Amino acid sequence: MNVSDRAIAIGQPRAVVRRSAVGTPEHGRSRSARVTLMLLGTFFLCGQAAAQVEDWPNRPVTMVVPYEPGGIVDLTARLLADHMAKVFPQPFIIENRAGAGGTIGTQYVARANPDGGTLLVASVAQIAIAPLIQSVKYDPLNDFVPISMFSSGFIALAVSTGVTAKTTADLIAHAKANPGKLAYSSAGFGSFSHLGGAMFTSRAGIELLHVPYKGAFPAVQALLSDQVQVYVGNFAELHPLVEAGKLRLLAIATRERLAQTPDLPTIAETLPGFQMAGWQGLLAPARTPPPIVSRLEQQSELANVYLLTHQRQKRVSPRPLHFVVTASWIEPQNRP
Repeated sequence: MNVSDRAIAIGQPRAVVRRSAVGTPEHGRSRSARVTLMLLGTFFLCGQAAAQVEDWPNRPVTMVVPYEPGGIVDLTARLLADHMAKVFPQPFIIENRAGAGGTIGTQYVARANPDGGTLLVASVAQIAIAPLIQSVKYDPLNDFVPISMFSSGFIALAVSTGVTAKTTADLIAHAKANPGKLAYSSAGFGSFSHLGGAMFTSRAGIELLHVPYKGAFPAVQALLSDQVQVYVGNFAELHPLVEAGKLRLLAIATRERLAQTPDLPTIAETLPGFQMAGWQGLLAPARTPPPIVSRLEQQSELANVYLLTHQRQKRVSPRPLHFVVTASWIEPQNRP
């Protein structure tokens, strides 16, 4: 036997031993140990996750408002955040992420970590309107879990003081006599005020230029400065300015006249069937732990009295609804 043959012969038993070692008791014990460690790791992570839910909130909670500060969604969100900060051990911080009719902030929350640390204060615009008229990078039904619809509001038709029209019929006649010379502002493309303005121009058979902004506050400011002449938006945003003589309300988009403003006509008196109402709701990213959602829902309901106290003068109706009821408001509006 030469040197190379001896080397092969010496290596063979070792190779056989290595191959046969796969089925040895020692290997079985090693595999069992690995499985045990994996299970222990899983139990540890589950226990850690459960502890985080139990301890929630253990850091400040961000409530994203997808508009600029100053609009009705922002103002209502700040009232809700103030209440939440009083009942939970951590502050609730408002973060304004405006743009694209509110879809930028909405997309941000859809991609946020579902740990209860980031919430969305949404309106009907981001959930039920924008997904139907433009391409958005979120699914309103599958990317969020609804917590509560905490308020709803009346929609009104307002004009700048530079417009001579005193009634809805006057405005329509003036617009028909001056096609394309009047403009209406909105809180952004796909916003509720955009839909309101578009509905009004369509039903009235008139031509108005649409000028979108990054929220209701700058949209109303444009009306105040007569950069635009028409705005269809939340009554709560407009009423104080009307009382101050800075704007003029022509009508409200309710079925009947309001008891608190009996002299204000409805748009339906001129355009039969014209009716609109907006709402604001609190949502969390999908897969947020149910115990966290439940606690938020309970406190949103308790916020009813708190919101009512602050909003009575603003003509905004606090409307906390249960998880299932809120979900039912979202889904029908997104069905084709």
